[in-house]
Amino acid sequence: MHQQTTTDLLIEIDAHFQKLQQPLMVILDTEKSARQLNLSLAHLCPQLKVQYFPGWDTLPYEHLTPSPELRATRLYTLSQCLTGKVDCLITTYAAVLARGPPKEFIAQNVLKLNCKQSMPIHAFSKALTEMGYLCVPNVHLPGEFSQRGALIDVYPMGVKHPFRIEWFDDLVESIRIFRPETQTSIKTVNTIEHLPAHEYTITPSMIQTIQNTFNVPIQKAQTDFLKRLKTANHDQLHC
Repeated sequence: MHQQTTTDLLIEIDAHFQKLQQPLMVILDTEKSARQLNLSLAHLCPQLKVQYFPGWDTLPYEHLTPSPELRATRLYTLSQCLTGKVDCLITTYAAVLARGPPKEFIAQNVLKLNCKQSMPIHAFSKALTEMGYLCVPNVHLPGEFSQRGALIDVYPMGVKHPFRIEWFDDLVESIRIFRPETQTSIKTVNTIEHLPAHEYTITPSMIQTIQNTFNVPIQKAQTDFLKRLKTANHDQLHC
């Protein structure tokens, strides 16, 4: 399929969906060709729900963190596939061959928040931390949140803009989309969903299980490894 032109692929994809009305996955050689096809489909076939699933932008075991934008795209696409909201999935051989998270992990780690919902602000902050979100002074990237008094700014994975959530006691008073560059509100919403910040999340209980399994004194190398589990990205630990 990679030898076909973009125009040929567009015609074939549209014809396939019109005839069979079934989801289609297109696998290409390179990330560049996959991105180009994704943009072309979104422009020329707007009736199709197209999603792009990128491969990792780092090598396994590199001491580098995949970009937040890439993690957000992957997680959002996986969640859309699980809910049946994808007509055509564009990806690469490298992305398909890499092991991904169990589907139960995505389904069981979606945090929903509604306006006028009763939820203590400290409980929400704790839940974000357990999902791998990073607490920062000001949010700029997916997977970040900040808290100032009765306000929490959070940038969920897979969305274009962060949200500003205001509490009154334990009640969610308002949820607004805002621009982080200007801090100006765009519009109010009633519900938001938070995907996990990583495809694998290492919790304190999991780290305790590792310690109990080894059942030996933790030496320097083991201590360094456990510190990495607590602080580093966990997306590629499966590679």
